[in-house]
Amino acid sequence: MIPTSVLRAMQAAGATAEMIVAAIEADEKANAEQKAQRREQNRINQQNHRARQQESALTLDDKRLHALTDDDVIPPTPPIDKKDSFLLTFSDSTLEKKEGVVIARASKPRANRGQTVPADMQLSIKNLDYALTQGWARDRAFREWGRFRDGSISKGRLYKNIDAGWRNWVTSPYQKETPSGKFNLMSGIDGVI
Repeated sequence: MIPTSVLRAMQAAGATAEMIVAAIEADEKANAEQKAQRREQNRINQQNHRARQQESALTLDDKRLHALTDDDVIPPTPPIDKKDSFLLTFSDSTLEKKEGVVIARASKPRANRGQTVPADMQLSIKNLDYALTQGWARDRAFREWGRFRDGSISKGRLYKNIDAGWRNWVTSPYQKETPSGKFNLMSGIDGVI
């Protein structure tokens, strides 16, 4: 679309109404051609995407064959009602219905996402020593261990390494304590205001 400022400049330069209309029509034609090219490219991209997905999908029979060894006897494949097959599940894969064909997709194994701090876990000597080397008092270390453990349990925080999580807790800028024994969050931010 031609901006209004350009149309006003054309009019000020002495362009006739026919010339301005011709310019607008030419711009609309160019925009329509660009739109048609974008749509065609999007159609091709979508077609390629669907073809790649179809190639990577395994049928249920292919999945069963991959799981078998040379000594196994291939059981006959039971007939599947394709209308009701959408919600079926297979032990280590998910069945989907795509264009009337049942396909199996291997589900990703869940990575070890860590664990919460066990409710009965006590502050270890190693973790206590670390807190003491960071300038914490003994009673503060035990008090903060309780907060660390309870926070993990109540908020579902997962740790792959609980000791590393404790070291991060101790060195957090939000753990600064004033001489009065009260916590001052602003002192831990290091002047970021």
